[in-house]
Amino acid sequence: MTEESKIANDQRIWDKWLNKYKIRLEKDIEAYAGDAINYNKERINVMKTNNPRFILRNYIAQEAIEKAENGDYSSVRRLVKLLEKPYDQCYTEAINEETVNMRTEEDSCSAAESSEASTDSLCHDIYDKPPSSAFSLRVT
Repeated sequence: MTEESKIANDQRIWDKWLNKYKIRLEKDIEAYAGDAINYNKERINVMKTNNPRFILRNYIAQEAIEKAENGDYSSVRRLVKLLEKPYDQCYTEAINEETVNMRTEEDSCSAAESSEASTDSLCHDIYDKPPSSAFSLRVT
């Protein structure tokens, strides 16, 4: 298989899948009497309640272990806080003990939803990014 034929085949497969998905969404919206806005809100709510925001990864645990072995338990405490409520969509405020004026999670999330800039500062954490070693991985 040449590179061009692989690209063409992949494109055909994606197009087929996207068309099936589009038909599925249209049928789902019909079940909501054509109310796409409420349908989309419900879909997002279901996704957020079924998919954890935080998943413990080996490199994160290893970093916390290494720090703890050197007497710094801050990362372990931080992970415990995250793992207590892995489905919280805005967990940064909940674990940021240095914040003087801590907001409730609901306040943080509503503020974040109102502004894309706020989303970066309130609902993202250092654990949202892959480790630097991930950028050198190659799939063959």
